[in-house]
Amino acid sequence: MLRLTDPEGGFLSSKRKGKGIGTESVKNIAAKYNGVAKFEYGDGMFYASVMLNI
Repeated sequence: MLRLTDPEGGFLSSKRKGKGIGTESVKNIAAKYNGVAKFEYGDGMFYASVMLNI
């Protein structure tokens, strides 16, 4: 079975061993602009939601 998350709930990279930097970068940018980023995986799909307060 393919493992998608680490024990802390972060998503693992599909390109290299360990965590990826993409979702963390998006979270940091959202936080910079007083927003939120949410990532989920379910039913074979990856879901990303980003809300910014602009």
